Amino acid sequence: MHLPRFSWPASFISRKAPEGFLLLLLAVLLLAACAKPPADAVRADVLVQGAEMSELEPLLQALEGRQEVSIGAWFFWEGTMRGKRVVVSLTEVGPMNASVATTLAIQRWQPRVILNQGTSGGHDPKLQVHDIVLGVRNVEFGAFKTLPARRGDGTALSRIQPTTTKLRLGSVDNRVAFREFPGSMDLAQQALQVKYPHGRVLTGAVGSAHQWNREIDRLEWLRATYSTDTEDMESAYVAAVAYAFRIPFLSFRIVSDNEFHSPDFIRETGQECAQFVRDFILALDLAKVGAVQHLPEHAAPSATPPATAAEPVSAPPAPVPAG
Repeated sequence: MHLPRFSWPASFISRKAPEGFLLLLLAVLLLAACAKPPADAVRADVLVQGAEMSELEPLLQALEGRQEVSIGAWFFWEGTMRGKRVVVSLTEVGPMNASVATTLAIQRWQPRVILNQGTSGGHDPKLQVHDIVLGVRNVEFGAFKTLPARRGDGTALSRIQPTTTKLRLGSVDNRVAFREFPGSMDLAQQALQVKYPHGRVLTGAVGSAHQWNREIDRLEWLRATYSTDTEDMESAYVAAVAYAFRIPFLSFRIVSDNEFHSPDFIRETGQECAQFVRDFILALDLAKVGAVQHLPEHAAPSATPPATAAEPVSAPPAPVPAG
């Protein structure tokens, strides 16, 4: 969701966690226990997410045999679309909501693929409102530390040092630092074949943070530093959770506004994106979606984006030092 106007998620910095965070962590663990699937639960083919109801309406309308499920503060609807078992998730806005909702859904429905979709603001001046970016790269840009400065020195982008997200993969000793999380190229290639009448569909990099940036200098700095094409508040965090659980993932982010030339937020774009994702789900061939492998190159991706059926929007990713 890009508020009316989210490969790597929030970095780990070795500092004592505040009491509030510990309570939140305990709540997440208790909710995960509550999300244990019932004995007769059927595995979902697709988990599709949106941060607001306005981003979910076309998906809910297409869901046959719809049944509502609530877990804690998060709401889901399960049903079918053209024979596929689909769970629609209202994540709510922001990294915490998206991460928790994704984990709860994985625990209960064990989806074969995860799709996160909704509105976003442009980082690339070439992007037009209504264009859709498929996140083959999902970058968390809200994780950083700053160089020290004295009182009166002000704040400066030049003192910001991006940090990384760490995951322990396979064993407690295998702590891997990520700069970003990958989207499934198998899913992206199928999405590029879906008709879309409102604009272009392009592969690229979706940046995520609990922010809404409207300063041109900052937007240019974000793009130069992270090679991002759009910004939202959820995608990178969901991508990290999906990667940890080895579930194929793709973000679909429609450009709802672009400060470089179209600063007004166009709410209707959220429904256009959901309609496109609905059509994608209906056409999706799950047999053509490969399994997720934990590979070293995911932690340090190549400077050259993988080739797809459409020209990527983003430039080659810039190196981000480990934090």
